Amino acid sequence: MGKIIHYPNLQTVLMVETILKKEKDITRTELKKKLPKKIMHQTLNVIIKYLEDSGKIIDHRQGILWTYKSPDEMEELLRHTSPFTPEDFRIPGQYTHKKRQLSRNDETGPRRKATTSRVSAHSHQKKRKNKQRISRTVAVNQ
Repeated sequence: MGKIIHYPNLQTVLMVETILKKEKDITRTELKKKLPKKIMHQTLNVIIKYLEDSGKIIDHRQGILWTYKSPDEMEELLRHTSPFTPEDFRIPGQYTHKKRQLSRNDETGPRRKATTSRVSAHSHQKKRKNKQRISRTVAVNQ
């Protein structure tokens, strides 16, 4: 592109963006005529290069084509054209409600270990024994 003599300001970039959004497909000469202010050809090239690099336009021989869709427009477009629903993106085996407990034979989710109840019972026994020891040492020290 060569040495850039003049960089565009934000107001100029927004002015060009607005025209391109309205027209969708336009040539450079038509764009220059529709702009409310005159701008240098090199400045217009810098703006077009920036918009192309940011994915908002396509610059081709026939003209400039506006391609950018805002996130809201994309969501609306996908909602009406996509054959998928949110349920299609759920992982198999993933359960939807956290409080749901899965049994050992339930194939829709991760399996629980059979020793879970024994482990918790064992830890309760340990706690009881520790309390008894503490109470004995307190009684001996008094």
